[in-house]
Amino acid sequence: NHLNDLLFLKNIFNKKLYIFDFDGVLVDSVNVKTETFAEMYRTFGDDVVKKVVDHHLLNGGMNRYEKFRHYHSDILGITTSNNEIEELSIQFSKLVVRKVIEAEEIEGVSEILKHCAKEKIVCAINSATPLKELKYVIYQRGWDLCFQHVFGSPLTKISNMINIIDAAGKNMEESIFFGDAVNDYSAAKEVGIDFIGINYSSVVKKNILCFKNFSDFLKLVSHI
Repeated sequence: NHLNDLLFLKNIFNKKLYIFDFDGVLVDSVNVKTETFAEMYRTFGDDVVKKVVDHHLLNGGMNRYEKFRHYHSDILGITTSNNEIEELSIQFSKLVVRKVIEAEEIEGVSEILKHCAKEKIVCAINSATPLKELKYVIYQRGWDLCFQHVFGSPLTKISNMINIIDAAGKNMEESIFFGDAVNDYSAAKEVGIDFIGINYSSVVKKNILCFKNFSDFLKLVSHI
């Protein structure tokens, strides 16, 4: 298995397109969203908050529209219209954006972006965050020139990944996805591209090569 990992890492040098999830992979912002979901459901009591937080943590790659629909219908038993889901999303967005702009980057992100610029590797973002909000956050963090392609919700991570590969003019073998959740891994497998876990949170780790952060990833790659 260790030999397979080394062969896999050697294959990293053939990659021409790095696709990154955003929350938890580039920015240490997963807790920001967890806290905000908890805040929004606090009036329904601790039991509901616990169910909401547990679900959110287990479903990293799911977009917030699906989450709000699930929390209202399956946990609270409340039917919601698309307009109400949109209102909840706007409220959530206002609470989250400022905190995400100010959140620390995951260790080694600046180094991996410099590495990609030097090696002419195309960088892209594939996130479950609404696209307009995602682009605003990236611009505010000064990263807009680092990422040639930025895709968010309402499209799924699978659709986004196919669109990114197409827009970048690359093929599956040249592409890799860095994610922190099992949904990210599943999306990469579905599309047929390689995956590396960064700050990976899921208990599902079988056959997944994981690193705590990009500093660890770069250290190992530089020794190959």
